[in-house]
Amino acid sequence: MRYKVEGNMHLWGWTDFKEEINGKIIDYKTDKNVICWMEFESNEDFKYIDSVLEDYGLRVNEGN
Repeated sequence: MRYKVEGNMHLWGWTDFKEEINGKIIDYKTDKNVICWMEFESNEDFKYIDSVLEDYGLRVNEGN
């Protein structure tokens, strides 16, 4: 499944999140040096991803 994720996090945090969900980056948006959101593709169960999102202080953007 694809997830458009947003939150306020350093680049290394985004990298750690991507690795933890076994994700592949599909798309992203930046504003200068700030990552606004990233769209990931992952085969992990949503309940697992939801718990990882919470751990990183991220959220799924429902308005894809």
